[in-house]
Amino acid sequence: MKDKKFRLATRKDWDEILRLRNCSFEFFKDQKKPLTKKEHYKYMDEQTKNTNFYHYFYEEKVYVVLKNGHVSVITKPEFRNHGFGVLALVELCKLHQNFTATINIKNTASFKMCYEASKIFINSNL
Repeated sequence: MKDKKFRLATRKDWDEILRLRNCSFEFFKDQKKPLTKKEHYKYMDEQTKNTNFYHYFYEEKVYVVLKNGHVSVITKPEFRNHGFGVLALVELCKLHQNFTATINIKNTASFKMCYEASKIFINSNL
């Protein structure tokens, strides 16, 4: 991957990923409570065997997951509402052209992020 702004997540990132997942879990479809480190590491170990699992960091501000064709975007709290999630989603579109997003109706920021990213992607020559 040429763009250093968008990099693959590694095992070294797992503690940071756990922190991000636990600070935003109320917006996730499948996570109903904060995870323990043991639960999180078990999940991540399972995903390393999933050939349809990709995860990235955008500028170390946004964690992006593409799992079985479904995207999840978690922006670090201190960088929310600055457009970084939009830019991360556009970068994901450059790498993976076919995925879906499910948006929690309580999370209006996700609606805006998907809408803004789609405008950028559609209006560019990516």
